[in-house]
Amino acid sequence: MEGRFPNGLFVAMGNCKDPEREEEYNRWYDEVHIPDATSQGPLRNGVRFVNAEQEPGQPKYLALYETDAEDLVAARSVVSEMAGRLRDAGRSTDLSESLLTAMVKSIGSTSSATAGKAVRSLLFVSLDCKDPDREEELSHWHGEVHQPDVLESGFYHSAYRYENPNPSDRLGKFVAIYETDLDPQTASAGTRSMWPKWNAMGHGNDLGILRTRLILHRLTPQL
Repeated sequence: MEGRFPNGLFVAMGNCKDPEREEEYNRWYDEVHIPDATSQGPLRNGVRFVNAEQEPGQPKYLALYETDAEDLVAARSVVSEMAGRLRDAGRSTDLSESLLTAMVKSIGSTSSATAGKAVRSLLFVSLDCKDPDREEELSHWHGEVHQPDVLESGFYHSAYRYENPNPSDRLGKFVAIYETDLDPQTASAGTRSMWPKWNAMGHGNDLGILRTRLILHRLTPQL
């Protein structure tokens, strides 16, 4: 988001069905699909990332689109209708394997960087709460304790928190995105190394069920 704090994000996770046609798939996504998706309707600023440490079952690609729409249910409906029109117009591809799409709502974002600081990679995390009656407690910890700790570590310069209205095994109710100008493995390893210190400070929390953790390198638009 590069210093912007949109009301919502449209999240799209997917793969290319044919590894031998990966270049064709990426060219379609960058030159056709993103311009189509952001030229009409509520989506803007489409950015793509590639999984830097893909594990079995994980998507290779993640695309994020910002929206300032207040009614995200209505916005999702508009996006779905737009996708149908694009298919009918022959603007889709047989190479795309969609694993997940979701419209998530902002519940708090902070940045220790000036707007426009380079975003070379992301840490994308989604959680559910082990105890539904303690979701507010988990959300408070994440926003008031963990997010500041991550930013103060210096490995990530911006943090964004979202709520997913339709949780699944792949994308939990709470979504956190951390931006950095470092390479993805360096930033991820750095934050992992901080956990003993955070736990010793009493800043740990065992309420979360990890649904997704992706370490992502920016693909397009290129910096």
